Amino acid sequence: MEEKDQLAPTEFVHDGKLTRRTFVKGAGWLTITSAVGATAVGCAPSAPAEKDELAETGPVADPEEGFTYKSACCSVNCTSRCHLRARVKDDKIYTVTPGQMPGRDDYANCCLRSIGLGTRTHDENVRVMHPMKRTGERGSGEFEQISWEQAIEEIAERMEASKAQYGAKACGFYSFTGNLSKLSWEAPTRFAGTYGGTAFDIEGIMGDHGATMGMTLCFGQGRGAHDTRDYMNSKMVVLWGRNVADTHTSEFRYLVKARENGAKIVVVDPRLCSTAAIADQWIPIKAQTDPALALGMMNVIISNDLHAKDWLVANSVAPFLVRESDGALLRDGEGEDAAWMVWDEASGKAVPNTTEGVTAALSGTFEVDGETCRTSFDHLVDEVSKYTLEYTSEITGLDPDVIETFAMEYINAQPAGIRMGQGMQRVYNSHSPFRTVATLAAVAGYIGVEGGGASHAGGTASIRSTPGITIPAFNYDAWADTGANEVNMVKSSTLYDQIITGDPNPIDFMWFANSNFINMSPDSNKIINEVLPKISTIVTVDPYWTWTARYSDYVLPACNYWEKWDFLDRSPWVFFQSPAVTPAGESKSDVEIMSLLAAKVGLGDLWAKTDEEWVR
Repeated sequence: MEEKDQLAPTEFVHDGKLTRRTFVKGAGWLTITSAVGATAVGCAPSAPAEKDELAETGPVADPEEGFTYKSACCSVNCTSRCHLRARVKDDKIYTVTPGQMPGRDDYANCCLRSIGLGTRTHDENVRVMHPMKRTGERGSGEFEQISWEQAIEEIAERMEASKAQYGAKACGFYSFTGNLSKLSWEAPTRFAGTYGGTAFDIEGIMGDHGATMGMTLCFGQGRGAHDTRDYMNSKMVVLWGRNVADTHTSEFRYLVKARENGAKIVVVDPRLCSTAAIADQWIPIKAQTDPALALGMMNVIISNDLHAKDWLVANSVAPFLVRESDGALLRDGEGEDAAWMVWDEASGKAVPNTTEGVTAALSGTFEVDGETCRTSFDHLVDEVSKYTLEYTSEITGLDPDVIETFAMEYINAQPAGIRMGQGMQRVYNSHSPFRTVATLAAVAGYIGVEGGGASHAGGTASIRSTPGITIPAFNYDAWADTGANEVNMVKSSTLYDQIITGDPNPIDFMWFANSNFINMSPDSNKIINEVLPKISTIVTVDPYWTWTARYSDYVLPACNYWEKWDFLDRSPWVFFQSPAVTPAGESKSDVEIMSLLAAKVGLGDLWAKTDEEWVR
């Protein structure tokens, strides 16, 4: 068997279509979680030696005897979705290595974190092995082991008491990015819907809402971006506040390949981070001054008449007319569907931007029905012209020559790609860095260009929202059915204030899943001293003992991704997972835990499927 065949999963979904290698009857799609033969690559025994070459030491055991290979998809929060292969014997994971995906020889990759999770699966020192109930003060770490029956009974009673006193919305369910598999991640939110409780979205609680806002203002969406492989098409790669060497190692291989292809690697970061240390250039910008650098670079580009005029006219709001009287965009009528107005150079008048054959002016001042109007681009020029090299240098702490050279190399790279990280949004007005850097890429004409872009948060879109791709069969209708109730969805950026003030409704019961909430949220002292004391019941569901678990009233043992049925997507594939090993201790999947609680409060009919039944 060839190495590639041994590394590849035996069953998979590609581009939403069933591709035949081994069909799982009745599964509705294909799976990556099948066992591979015992003579996997690198582990096959050597050819037999001649008899006289053998020392008389007795028979040698086959190192692969009793081992099988099972697969999973890493589902933690970096979103790389690495295919993992575990070497399993006697229901124990011994090693974890990268797995291959069909048609992608470059795909095999995983980080030390995902490798380490294989051995942590069996580590009783870090795993929550049994349902636990707090016996000491919150944070003391003092718990007693109880049965699942007692845990569910008491939690249900306390949840119902909160509902009786304050209403169902007082029962909150918080699921974050510790496990992004569909069933695990969505089960708590689905339960909130079936119960009529409150759930919190993932925007904002880590101080990450600014990135989404800034990108949405420019692109209409907060997450879409270039695939990481597009690094290899760039002549210059700018990592703006993104330390991929430490925080997103799956991207790093493409960065190396980009450099091998001749790309210059530039890191914009206040710190000499790991990525900056190995880049071709480190630009040590003063913290929180990223917008000024982007505006200064735009000024250099526009002043040298190097901006992408044709691209701006065809693909942006740059030619749209703005009324001088009130700063509003000029439109062809009232209502949301009214077209935007541009100045047609051919006819010498303002026309809707949708007019066929229009030649829109990028710059100029025009009279339209008695209103003086200028183009949006001219308003941008007014702003960026303030950011001279000297002024930009004063703000950013960078030498004027560094700023000018960076801007000129960026515009002349043709193309250059920018990948932004979330670190530069941990400030007030945190949308501004993303908005200005994205605008810089637009001025250069790099948006939508191979090797270009100004991307954030990865760049692999979910197949569920990709036009033209057929989604494999799943119980979507049943999973979306919340019965007579619906979820009260709240922005997590308001979570602290809502719990502390009780406005617009109290949160008296809190269920944390897939999240070490105290550790990953801002101002842990405020959480411990002001937020958590307002909650009468705190339940944490987690495979591991976390800081949040220590401050909980009940801690329930959850399966990790090696121990359960689930699936998740990474375009263009859907990963289907089945258990590789038996769950540690008394661990249960998030779906099974929610099903037990649902049955106790009269919602069992909406949670009647097992994990495997939901997947199939």
